[in-house]
Amino acid sequence: MRRLNLTFDDNGDLTYFAGQPELLDGFVPQDEDVLRMLDKYRPKIDELNTTPVGKCKVILDGDSARCRHEECNFGNLITDAFVFYKASVSVEKWTEAPIGLYNGGGIRNTIEPVNGDVTKGELLGAIPFGSQILTLKLNGSNLIKTLEIGARSNGETSSGEFLQVSGLRVVYDMSKPPMSRVVSVKARCGICNIPNYEDIDPNKNYTIVTTSFLSVDSGDGHYILTEQSFDRMTEDLNDVDTVAWYIEKI
Repeated sequence: MRRLNLTFDDNGDLTYFAGQPELLDGFVPQDEDVLRMLDKYRPKIDELNTTPVGKCKVILDGDSARCRHEECNFGNLITDAFVFYKASVSVEKWTEAPIGLYNGGGIRNTIEPVNGDVTKGELLGAIPFGSQILTLKLNGSNLIKTLEIGARSNGETSSGEFLQVSGLRVVYDMSKPPMSRVVSVKARCGICNIPNYEDIDPNKNYTIVTTSFLSVDSGDGHYILTEQSFDRMTEDLNDVDTVAWYIEKI
């Protein structure tokens, strides 16, 4: 906690401030009103933390040492959930949006299912930001640039920009300079009878499911998803609700 002294002028502008930390330890009495308010919401929180949304037989690896630098199974689950959600409402072939993108930095925890159960509370702890799901189109050239942005770090960033993907097979060469590390990319077709993979065509448009953090806020430096995408559509669910829905379904 920090105690602040603030002074404002007649226009409401801050003219002076001073402050210092105030340690909250066992000698500081707890506020009874706050405690009563917490008691009101605690049963719903306990229910959220203990009610399973579905089953999982493996550890969902959300370790930042992996998800921010390479493919991780939690990233696979999240992006597969995005694609599966769009496929469930698609009216064109198996799906109109076969590619999912999620920033590795958005995964904040590993889930080790107890008795195979995964709870909504665990998902909220691992995917805590509630970023809205969006569907958009991007041409192949800009999709490759977006993957390059995800692999650009030489240690000067947190590498949260590294992209977990569904519907793409990407080969990187991290020994090359930033923005030249994508060796090859194959993309899964959507409006097709058999969803196979083909080399990305720089001039072809690809439909992608991703988040508002990446495609509205240019989060983690992903400005291309914000500035170069088109035919954008906001979906009904956010990221954690989509994953919860997917786990419950599958």
